Amino acid sequence: MDIEKLKTFCAMAKNQSFTKASEELFCSQPTVTKHIQEIENYVGCKLFDRIGKKVYLNENGKLFLEYAETVLNLTRDYLAKICEMESLNRGILSFGATGSIGVYRIPQLLKKYLSKYPNIYINLHVNFYHKILEYIHTNVIDFALIADNGEIIENKSLICVPFCSEKLVLIIPPFHRWKDRNNINIEELEEECFICSNKESATMSFVKKIITGRGIDIKKTIELGNIEAIKQAVEAGLGVSIIPENTIEKEIAFGGLIGLKFRDIKFIRKLYYVQKKDKILSAPARAFIGILKESYPNLEL
Repeated sequence: MDIEKLKTFCAMAKNQSFTKASEELFCSQPTVTKHIQEIENYVGCKLFDRIGKKVYLNENGKLFLEYAETVLNLTRDYLAKICEMESLNRGILSFGATGSIGVYRIPQLLKKYLSKYPNIYINLHVNFYHKILEYIHTNVIDFALIADNGEIIENKSLICVPFCSEKLVLIIPPFHRWKDRNNINIEELEEECFICSNKESATMSFVKKIITGRGIDIKKTIELGNIEAIKQAVEAGLGVSIIPENTIEKEIAFGGLIGLKFRDIKFIRKLYYVQKKDKILSAPARAFIGILKESYPNLEL
């Protein structure tokens, strides 16, 4: 039912006069008459009794008035809520990230975001690369920050824009035989037990593509769930691993781990902002992109 027609009906019910209703609504009397006729045709019965020049609500009209007022009140309430969301006084920020981004980069971004927009509810999905892309395609999330996993995203339905690059480093425990070296040859990895995370991890997919591309054959591996578990295993001396440099800042500062470079190769990957091309972002999402641009000025959106 047309909202304007419901407004006309309520004005008629209050004023019981076509003339007064038209004056209240700033429209012509024929327009009021037309709206009332269209409503009565729609519901299939008369809603007003016309006695001489006077118009009165009948019983059907009184029942329809309850409906009309309920619809108009709900409409006003939801329009007010939408306005609040657009003004960022309320709303939901729903987005995703792959593991290391979600754990090590998102908290600082959310700190800045919530200092500006404290009433926004945060719904963050941290998962593996392909799962996050699935969430984007199925509209579970509005957008995502994902790490390069060595694949090329060629899906024309997605906007995929790099926002920064990050370096990955080899980590060893402080008592390892390489502890006094500045760098190593990548071929030396074949002598070590390599600690890796789930095969769906973007970080490990990226690392393995480079290692296998260089013909490196690592014979012994231990697979763990996430980067935190990998760091603990390396600290305990169970092996070595390659993870993002920004994830080991505390461990290096306190001497729990040592980060090494490779002599003949650099592990550098891009981090991407991803969303569907036809996605209309909410005000909370647009505000987060503003924070992202402040933190990573190279982002071009």
